[in-house]
Amino acid sequence: MRILQIRFKNLNSLVGEWAIDLTHPAFLSDGIFVITGPTGAGKTTILDAVCLALYGRTPRLPRVTKSENEIMSRQTGECFAEVTFETRAGTFRCHWGQRRARKKASGELQAPRRELSDAASGRLIENSIQGVNDKVEEATGMNFERFTRSMLLAQGGFAAFLQAPADQRAPILEQLTGTEVYSDISKCVHARVVLERTRLETLEAELAGIHLLEEAEEQRLHADLASLIEQASEAARQSDRTRQALLWLEGIRTLQAELAMLESRKKQLAERIEAFQPERHQLERANKALELSGAYAGLVSLRNAQTQDLRQQKEYAEALPACETELRQTETAFASAGTVLEKSKREREQGLRTIRAVREYNVKILEKETALSALKRELAERENAFAAAQSAHQTLNAQLADTRTGLTEVLAALQRTAADQGLVENLSAIQHSCGQLRQLAETGREKKRAVETALARQQETAQAHKNALALKERQERETARLEQAVALRRKTLTELLGDRSVADWRARLMDAATRSGLLDKAEEALRRYEACLMGIKGLEQRQEKRARNEAELTQRLQAAEKEHLRLETEYEKREAEQAEYSRLRAFEEARRHLHNGEPCPLCGATEHPFAGLSVPAPAAPEAHLARLKGDLKRSGTVLASLQSDLAGLSREREWVTEQLQKESAALSEHETHMRECLTALAHPSIPPAPQEQPFPSSLPLSLQGLRETTEAERRLAERILQQAEQEDIGLQADMAAWEKARHEANRLELALQTALHHKGSAEQEAVRTEQERCSLLEQYTALRQAVLRELRPYGIESLTVDGLEGLLHSLSERRDHWASLEKRRDLLQQTMGALELESRHLASRLLDMEKELGKQREAVRSLSEGQEKLRLDRRQLFGDKSPDEEEKRLNGLVEGAEKRLESVRQTVDAARQGLAGLTSKKETLDRAIAERQAQLGPLEEDFRLRLSQTGFADETEYRDACLTETVRNTLAQKEQGLLTERAELEARLTDRIAQLAAEREKQVTDRTQEELDETLARLRDTLKNQQEAIGGLRQKLHDNHMVKLAHQERTAAVEAQRRECRRWNNLHDLIGSADGKKYRNFVQVLTFEIMIEHANRQLRRMTDRYLLLRSKEQPLELDVIDGYQAGEIRSTKNLSGGESFIVSLALALGLSQMASKKVRVDSLFLDEGFGTLDEDTLDTALDTLAGLHRDGKLIGVISHVTALKERIGTQIQVTPKTGGRSAVSGPGCTSA
Repeated sequence: MRILQIRFKNLNSLVGEWAIDLTHPAFLSDGIFVITGPTGAGKTTILDAVCLALYGRTPRLPRVTKSENEIMSRQTGECFAEVTFETRAGTFRCHWGQRRARKKASGELQAPRRELSDAASGRLIENSIQGVNDKVEEATGMNFERFTRSMLLAQGGFAAFLQAPADQRAPILEQLTGTEVYSDISKCVHARVVLERTRLETLEAELAGIHLLEEAEEQRLHADLASLIEQASEAARQSDRTRQALLWLEGIRTLQAELAMLESRKKQLAERIEAFQPERHQLERANKALELSGAYAGLVSLRNAQTQDLRQQKEYAEALPACETELRQTETAFASAGTVLEKSKREREQGLRTIRAVREYNVKILEKETALSALKRELAERENAFAAAQSAHQTLNAQLADTRTGLTEVLAALQRTAADQGLVENLSAIQHSCGQLRQLAETGREKKRAVETALARQQETAQAHKNALALKERQERETARLEQAVALRRKTLTELLGDRSVADWRARLMDAATRSGLLDKAEEALRRYEACLMGIKGLEQRQEKRARNEAELTQRLQAAEKEHLRLETEYEKREAEQAEYSRLRAFEEARRHLHNGEPCPLCGATEHPFAGLSVPAPAAPEAHLARLKGDLKRSGTVLASLQSDLAGLSREREWVTEQLQKESAALSEHETHMRECLTALAHPSIPPAPQEQPFPSSLPLSLQGLRETTEAERRLAERILQQAEQEDIGLQADMAAWEKARHEANRLELALQTALHHKGSAEQEAVRTEQERCSLLEQYTALRQAVLRELRPYGIESLTVDGLEGLLHSLSERRDHWASLEKRRDLLQQTMGALELESRHLASRLLDMEKELGKQREAVRSLSEGQEKLRLDRRQLFGDKSPDEEEKRLNGLVEGAEKRLESVRQTVDAARQGLAGLTSKKETLDRAIAERQAQLGPLEEDFRLRLSQTGFADETEYRDACLTETVRNTLAQKEQGLLTERAELEARLTDRIAQLAAEREKQVTDRTQEELDETLARLRDTLKNQQEAIGGLRQKLHDNHMVKLAHQERTAAVEAQRRECRRWNNLHDLIGSADGKKYRNFVQVLTFEIMIEHANRQLRRMTDRYLLLRSKEQPLELDVIDGYQAGEIRSTKNLSGGESFIVSLALALGLSQMASKKVRVDSLFLDEGFGTLDEDTLDTALDTLAGLHRDGKLIGVISHVTALKERIGTQIQVTPKTGGRSAVSGPGCTSA
């Protein structure tokens, strides 16, 4: 990487924009250059600009942000730094910049901006802050740390390394070489070892707190559990028998209540059937009327059609006269419209001839008007130009007079202020001197304040030493008191815990809580298990009873189906015979009116073979048919009732089966859950329960006993732990106070020593500060007299520090005023010559313009007269009318007449068509009315005959009897519903009476319900107590089992953790340490040797006397081999100042070669002091640096040593100016 150009603006004392071109021939020929200047002039700022442009930070300023910028020059609104550099990847330009709001010095700082672009094409590569950092690192192969170790070596780095003790060199070397990661690895290994050891201690403490039951105690608990389970089983059986008796009594009461309810429903149903009789009669008449509905509908349809045609016939007769009158009127209007059309056409022909003549006049007038308008526009433009020229000539004369007056005033002012001409050359020097005077005055005031501060600090430190001594004695007494309190607390806690630890008691409390939870689950599972057993028994009894009822109903249903089929067959046969008889009887009257040879009015036949035959009566009368119909309805009702009962029993069977499956699954689930709980408890007091055997009756008692024991253990452990925790809290508080007191005592001891040191330092500081203030006062007095001598030529005889700013401002204004007067004098002289020349030119131009205007006005008058004569002739011919509008009006008259004629023609045609259509419709309607009237007579006569046969007196009575299909269906469904309900009630009454008799025959118990309830409650209490005792025993056994499992798990975990600890301990012995020194020192020794090897290569170029060597006693101690003393090895601390700098320079160059790694570094900047070297050593060092030019490097050295100017030809000077500003000069240096 090679730096090609540096540009920057407003950085520290280098105000303004500056550029340094490192491709200048002077830099390329020598290969080494020096940046010189006084201390504080701004030499290092040039290197800061390089770092700022590339990385946005400097070695002296780790961050430059929106809220913090200490590198921008004071009283400026913006700053930037830009570097053009070259790598193997190409040539790039990197820019950093920051400004204040509106670029004003008082504005708020804005966020910095970064840009990276291609230097050849100007293409922008990246413009985000982090993105530019990444791209720069990618292009150069160096981050900020590596750059400052390989290309830009800042002040003091290796001097500190050489002067540091051996044990402090590792962190310095780590910072210089960037190998901090090895310290972090060492610290991480140490932290991991501490963590693994803590885990092992925790696991061992948990293992020590686990205690197991003795084997004899476990066997005794198992025996007690078996006895309690047997007792509980007997109590459960007695409870089941009592519940069965209660269920039997409840069933009898339910059947009796249901019988009473059915008797009440039977009485209500009889009342409803009686109330339905009128509606039943209405339904029978509606069924008879339904037989005639077809014939009546055809008759009504013919009547309606005849009525509608008669009404239409009347309307047609009334409309015919009006149509004839309308036709005559439209024919008259058609003839009148033709006459109007002919008149309009003649008028249009006459008007068109006049319009053509008028249009010829219009064309001529328009031509004259166009020519006149153009001439008038040209005349107006000439008149405006003439007026503008006159105005400009007047304005020019006025400006010329003003300019002459201003020039006279400026010449008079220059003569009055002739003395200020010297300020143009001498003001900068005066400002520089005043700036030094102001700086000395300010420094003197600061030194005076420093003296006062030092005296005050001397008094404060003396008082602080006295106070620290008193505090230390008081703190020692408090520490002794707290130590006694801690010992007393520890004794009390040991007596409370006995021979067990807190972890032991917490383990016992945890075991008791776990066992209590398992007991709750076991008791709940047992209760659900017993409830499922009782539910299954009840469902099985209900299933047996349902099976008996279903068999009985099936037999009754089969008999009812046979009887219903027989009645249905007989009824259909009788009903068919009766229907045939009724149909033949309906045509008997019509047959009497038939005669051979005449057509039948129904079928049209002329032969009538059955006209004289009579219809035979059916074998069974209508009363027998009605009886059969009633029997059939009753049979259907009974059959429906039996089917409904059988379907109910079928649904009940499905429900009971489903409930049995659910209860069985729930029983299996509860049993499995119960066995899991008992297995988890595994307590000796709970008897074992094999998989294929029921639970023992003593199980509830076993559980209850185990619960009581567990609760007692839990309360004891809670009490002891609570007291231990209180004592432990007090102990921790006392220990914390004791430890705090010890730390405070140590701190006060240190504070006492510090106060004593501060007291001596304050006394020395006060003496030194007073001496410096007196020296500054002498310098200030001498400089003030010199400044007054420079100011007397300008009329200034007195000078104060506070008035310096105003004085310099006044002198600056006087200098600026003199310069501005000179500029104004030159400008006014030039302006006056130009104005005189322009005034003469305008006067000549005005005469020419006035002659042209006269000719133009005469031409306009002539054209206006010709145009007016044409307008007068056109008005006499056509007036002011428009030819186009007149032509449009005439065409509109003709078109309107044609449209009216066409409209009247269409009206005539429509009237003729309407009259013909109306006449044709009337004739068709007359024929249809006559034909329909011939059909209505026979049909009405036949319908009256059928009404009398059906039992209706007339047509009105028939219509009253008719009902809608919805009403008929509703009445029929209501009748059928009543019959079905009656049959169902009778069947249910019979069934419930039989069930009640069967239940009473069982005679399950002779005790009352109160006696049974009392017995069942007593048995439940007994069973509950037994189950609780069983649960307690089982919990104890389960807890012991769980403790065994936990003991095994903890043992395995402890062994695994011990192996893990051994592995990390081995690694810790090699590289681990709390401060990271162990691994860091090992790695830094290797790094140190590599750096010494690189440094020796550079050291051989500078001297043949010394060679660097790592000390054998101290790995990071640096020695030198002195070739002039027979190879004697001695420490670098014995080197002189010049020798130390040579070694430091060799180390810096060696580090540069290490840090660059695979990146080629073609530019190197050294900010190290050369002031400690003698002439020979300085020549040697410079020759070595110049020799790097052979490797293609450009070396830049920053120094304020004057001797360097004679030895390095290429120089960049940083020169201080007035006002705290500096200037840069030298080859390739420019200022914008």
